Amino acid sequence: MGVVAKRKRRVSSSPPPSSSGVHSRTPPLALVVDDSSETRELHVQCLSLAGWRVASAADGSEGLGLARDLVPDLLLLEMDLPVLDGWQVARSLKADARTEVIAVIAMTSRPDQAFRVGATLMGCAGAVAKDCSPEELLARAREAIADR
Repeated sequence: MGVVAKRKRRVSSSPPPSSSGVHSRTPPLALVVDDSSETRELHVQCLSLAGWRVASAADGSEGLGLARDLVPDLLLLEMDLPVLDGWQVARSLKADARTEVIAVIAMTSRPDQAFRVGATLMGCAGAVAKDCSPEELLARAREAIADR
């Protein structure tokens, strides 16, 4: 079911598209970066079950490296990370012409109004609570990449 991406992080993929579909498209690629293994795996599973290809990282430095290597459609990014925080990761990606196109959704345990405003000013496509429902996560993910 999964393949190995650089830096030995698992990338889940959905089954290959049907060969009968002339207009088959590759499923979108998401990168989930969160230091909580439980939260990270829940989000990976949610996106994978919805047909996304998914990679994951446990800290900001690893996440930044994978984002630069993979240039995913979506980055689900915890903002309070060890090594390199999510704000620094987002700032670095938005400053690079090759990665500025990545749709970033900022995650935190309590996304208050100040957090949402900060995420918007940083160039993030949205903000969600780490414990949001699968339905909300998928809705925000689809919205974030809709204009890509």
